[in-house]
Amino acid sequence: MSKPRKSLSALLSGDVEATVNAPREKLRVQVAAERPRNVHVKSSLYLDPAVHRVLQEIAFEQRVRIHDLFLDGIDLLLRELGQRSISEIIAQSRKAS
Repeated sequence: MSKPRKSLSALLSGDVEATVNAPREKLRVQVAAERPRNVHVKSSLYLDPAVHRVLQEIAFEQRVRIHDLFLDGIDLLLRELGQRSISEIIAQSRKAS
């Protein structure tokens, strides 16, 4: 059996004997249930370290994240292939659901 966790308010007030009695498993289930499902799909991208370094420099200079550069590249590829942009695809998807 796991040891009861101390509540944040108890720790801040100095009352270290106060605890949160809810089991961790129930807390995790409640938090997971409150999150929207399938908001984003995760995908991995493997890059050569030299390419990653150049992208880091570009992102730093433009004050954006590398992720933003990837999305810009995907948008350019979609446009080149005659497809809708990421924002158009997402907007249509949200209308359909």
